[in-house]
Amino acid sequence: MGNDLKDRFSDSDYIRSIAKEIDKGTYSKWVDKNTNGRTYSNFVNENTKIESYSAALDQLIKNDKYKDLSKDKVEKVKGLIIVNIANAMIEKQVVAAMAKCKGKNAKYTQSVINKLIESTEKISKDTISKATKYGIVAVCEYETYIIGGIAVPIDPIRVIRA
Repeated sequence: MGNDLKDRFSDSDYIRSIAKEIDKGTYSKWVDKNTNGRTYSNFVNENTKIESYSAALDQLIKNDKYKDLSKDKVEKVKGLIIVNIANAMIEKQVVAAMAKCKGKNAKYTQSVINKLIESTEKISKDTISKATKYGIVAVCEYETYIIGGIAVPIDPIRVIRA
């Protein structure tokens, strides 16, 4: 995890702003405006396992630092951040696959797509499992991307309840 991301997660105002979105019930809007790489893509490595980010969050966002927030709320903040990180990882992989397949033959393109689907499904599955442990209910919501002229369903994560 890069220093910029560590700085963001160490910023108590940032963490509290996410907690406020949970209180207002607008967490889905927060996730929508912070996913698909728009916020985290410059910081994440698409090849890092989601567990690594989760472990780092547990170290950086400690419940005792946020005594004004319930432990449950702090855990949900971590869960929302994990979903955003995963969606940024997925987005980076999709963009990389699009670039790899530009002008390539169908066999090569299908090989890249198969690896992409396998990888993004694993990220989504691992993230949904991890988010559940933080008190977040999330699902895969497939979106279609055109990669090398082929329509490919990819599964970013959508939060249903925080």
